[in-house]
This record gives sequence, C-alpha cells and structure tokens, in this order.
Amino acid sequence: MSKIAIVILAAGKSLRMGFAKQIIRINNEPLLKITLDKIESISEDTYCVLGANKDLILEEIHFNNTVVIDNLNYEKGLSSSISICIEFFEKKNLNYDGVLFVLGDQPAIETEYFLSIIKTFNEHKTKIIATNYDGKAGVPALFPKSFFKELKIIKGDKGAREILKNKPKSIIFESFKTNLVDIDTNKDLIDYNK
Repeated sequence: MSKIAIVILAAGKSLRMGFAKQIIRINNEPLLKITLDKIESISEDTYCVLGANKDLILEEIHFNNTVVIDNLNYEKGLSSSISICIEFFEKKNLNYDGVLFVLGDQPAIETEYFLSIIKTFNEHKTKIIATNYDGKAGVPALFPKSFFKELKIIKGDKGAREILKNKPKSIIFESFKTNLVDIDTNKDLIDYNK
C-alpha cells in the first residue's frame, strides 16, 4: 500500500462569502470540520493548510490528529498552500508516495470518494488521480511523488490546475461519482441548505 498524505486546503480569505467560510455552519457543524472529520476517519497522515482567519478557525475547530500547516503567504493564492505543503514534507523528512489535495469547502463529498481515489492510485501509482469536472481535471486530486517538484514551484491562485491542464496523459479520472458542490457564496450556502 502506498503511503499517502491527505491535505485539506483551507487558507483562503473567503472574499466571495464576505467572512470566514471555514466556520460557517451547516447542520450546526463548521464547514471545514465536515471535511476534516471525514479525512481524519480514513487516514493518520492528515494535514490542513490555514492562512487567513487562522486564529478564528482554531477557536472554532478542534484538530485531532491533523497537523496544521501555517501558510503566511496565503495572499499569493491556492498555489502557495500546495507548495508550502511539499516544502513542509521535505523539511520534516516525510516520505510520501503521493499527496491527495482536498478542498475544505466541498461538504457533500463522501468519505467513500476519497477512499476510491486512493484505491485507484494504488492500482496506477505513477498517475495523477483527478476529479472530473465535465472533462476538466480538478481537485480532489492525488499526485504521485514524481510531481512534487512541479507542485513546489507553482504560482498564483489556480492551484494545481496548470499541471492538470498540461499533463492529460498523466491523468486518470476517478470514476466514482460524488456531489462536488462547493460553498463559495451566501447563495451557495442557501442553495445547499434547501
């Protein structure tokens, strides 16, 4: 079995929401905690990148076995959270075969979906296992170690999208279906709670 780190990306400023969406409540649970609980239930190698509103989030959410990585460069966008993770693993001499990046604002994704991505990766260890958004690859996505160097140097707010766009032959789309709704705005929240 591969040794895989699971990283929740939750360092953003929630500009479209207007306040820290990581702690908005869905069924009386902070949004980020919904994903955190799922990830902690399936892995001991769990990490969460925080940046904007970090202190507020830490007051609201208890991280059990998840290591919090502080992204002081969160203003530079999603890519900074991805690259800081790879740097963190290198500094701590943590040797992972792959890293699964998950967003903290997709509360409807089932635990089974994350497990299916990991299972697919164990069958295709050199491939990126990505989520299919109408033919475009996105996160959740699991990257093998061979991509860590590229992940470390990405820039901007597109996250790993450029790598995913430029490496179609390296990608397998996860076939397991799930609800990929993300909560970015008040309207998203209202629609989700209907």
